[in-house]
Order: sequence, then C-alpha cells, then structure tokens
Amino acid sequence: MIVVLLTVFHSFGWVEPVESVLVEIPRPLVAVISSTGRGVGSFFGTFSSISNLNKQNAVLANSVTNLQEQISSFQEDRLENQLLKQELDFRATSQLKFLSANVIGKDPSGLSQSIIINVGSHDGVVSGDAVEAQGVFVGVVTEVSNLNSKVLLITDPQSSIDAEVTSNGDKGVLRGSYGSGISIEMISQTSSLTSGDRVVTAGLSGEVPQGLLIGTIGDIQTGKNQLLQGASVVPSVDLKNLIFVSVVLK
Repeated sequence: MIVVLLTVFHSFGWVEPVESVLVEIPRPLVAVISSTGRGVGSFFGTFSSISNLNKQNAVLANSVTNLQEQISSFQEDRLENQLLKQELDFRATSQLKFLSANVIGKDPSGLSQSIIINVGSHDGVVSGDAVEAQGVFVGVVTEVSNLNSKVLLITDPQSSIDAEVTSNGDKGVLRGSYGSGISIEMISQTSSLTSGDRVVTAGLSGEVPQGLLIGTIGDIQTGKNQLLQGASVVPSVDLKNLIFVSVVLK
C-alpha cells in the first residue's frame, strides 16, 4: 500500500520537495568519494608512468652502450686498416724479406721495454733479427722459442743501435732511456744537427739493415767544452701501442 501511495503521490508531484531533499543529501559524499577515487587513480597512474619511464631509460641506456661499443670497434678497425696500409706501402718499396707478426704481450716482469710476438723459430726467426712497424725500426729479437719471440724495443735502456742522421750522414749510437725515451749520442761536435732531421739505422753491425727509419731529431744536447754532442729522437711510431709488426728475415 505504501508503494502504491508513493506512486500516486509521485505522479501528482506531491512528494517532489521531499525527493529533492533526499537527492541533495548524498551529493557532497558522492563528490568526496569521486575526488578521492580520482586522486587514488592519479597516484597509481604516476607509479605506472615512473615504472614505464624507468624501463624506457634502461632500454635507451642499453642502446647507447651498444652504439658506443660499435663506434669503438669501428675506430679500432679503421686504425688497424691505416696501419696495414702503411705497412703494405713500405713493403712495396723495400727489397727486404718480412714476416708478419701480432703483438700478443709485453714483458711480464715489467723490468724491460719489450714485447712478445706470435712467431718464433718455427717461422724462421732468429735472435738478432730486426723488427719494424709501418716501415719504422722498433727493436731487435732477443729471445726465440718455437712459436713466440721476445723483442727488445729501442726505448729500453739496454738497447744500443748504430744510427745515422740523413741530412749530413753523421753516425752515432741510438740508446733507450728510462721513461720510454730515445736519444742519439756520440755525434761529432762539428756536426750540424737540426730539429726535424731524419734518423735511420746505420747498419754497421750487420744485424740490423741500413736505412730503416727510426724517427726525427728533437732537442739537441750540446756544450761548449764537450767533444761530442747528442739529441733526443722522436720515434715515428707509437711504441707503447704496437698492434702488429714485421720481422726482417735474413
């Protein structure tokens, strides 16, 4: 009966004021709940966005690392190609017999300026053979095993090679020094040395061929009361970062 009465009253509009009041009462609560719901949704949405950004950053960082590795690899390949071209250009104009070798290590004791190469007596290498890189003399074979050899670099203090200044033909002794430097000594005081003059092997000992480029004259070391003079020599290759070399076979 109550339902019937309410239906009749509603049809005539007699309960409209009451209905309006009942509708307005929960409106603030609905607004609060709606606002809270949006806030919670925004909170969790922010977490989701941060998570997605972290994933994207990880992917981008990985891509950057891969690109850097590829660039480094390309640069190494380019450097090796340049060095190979210089080596081939030198061989094309030389009458000497060469054996290619890769540098596989340095003196493990750290007491000498030397490198280990991957060729030995099995390949025809003997102690005393000269070693060059891109047409530049870098050292002499001092120890030979079946498959490997040790090369004493010209920067080692124990290294001593006959050398010649091409501008005037004067000869001296090329010595290594502590600190990876080299110098030419025992040059006559009457000789005229100029910075930039080419220095080559003199070939007086018979072990090292004549005419292999070593480097150029750097700082000249002389004195008024000295009978002899000398000068530092700037190597024409980077002796600290040799990748591959060639043994000059006899």
